[in-house]
Amino acid sequence: MDLTVGKAQNFALEEYDSQFKISSIETHFCDELADMYKPIIYGGDYADPKPEGIYYRIQYKHPLKALCLQYYVYWLEQNCLGLLPIADHRYDYEPIFIYVTLSNEFPIGIVNAGYSRGLGMSCRFHKTEIRMKEFSNRDFSEYEFNYKTSPYPYYPFGGEEGLAGKTCIKKYPIGGAIYMDELRPLFGVTSCSHVFSGAEKELRGVVLPIPLKRLNDQVLHEWYFEHHKDPREEPFGHDVSDAFDFPYIKYCDPKPFVKKIRISRTDNGTES
Repeated sequence: MDLTVGKAQNFALEEYDSQFKISSIETHFCDELADMYKPIIYGGDYADPKPEGIYYRIQYKHPLKALCLQYYVYWLEQNCLGLLPIADHRYDYEPIFIYVTLSNEFPIGIVNAGYSRGLGMSCRFHKTEIRMKEFSNRDFSEYEFNYKTSPYPYYPFGGEEGLAGKTCIKKYPIGGAIYMDELRPLFGVTSCSHVFSGAEKELRGVVLPIPLKRLNDQVLHEWYFEHHKDPREEPFGHDVSDAFDFPYIKYCDPKPFVKKIRISRTDNGTES
């Protein structure tokens, strides 16, 4: 698929038939396009350990003539150095989504996982920060939002009707709400849980050198189903199947589901 973004940016997108998408959306790869929008991330006080990669895929929705570049920054370990032992685990995945229309190369939306201060444990100390061109006002405070994931197999833990989830969200107009280096948004890592902030005071320390990699189904299958070999491992709970459905980033705790898989494997003699 040849795609023109803006006035003169031409890209050849590789169509990819992912299991983990709804039928009305296309999935593609284009390393050149993904690199052009790849977020710039400052480590601040949390520069080590460094991320293993920033994994991406591109979703395209024909009726909107819009793209979403789904990025997941991936760490092999989340270590809070004993300050919050319950938060320590192997593997961590933090999302940044960038939305672009074909008529203009500048993003119309940027969504990321941020830190929840107001509602705290109610939303796992995470909130979804949503910046969209059509928003005229900034939310005074974050608030809880309930949603449903896609059903199985688009989201592997969604069952027949989707799984109920909850997040904390805060909305911003995109103008003035994020710093940019050309088309790349700037973020800082703000806690040991690797969540992001676009606030100027968090854009400090070293810029993390993160290799760009493809979020294909082999990677997603490993993250969903293989990252639960012991209780310290954190499987991937994000529903990546429809990046255009509010609140865009959808997460449910997968551990009850992968625990059943682990028990089933043990009962069948396939896992010790």
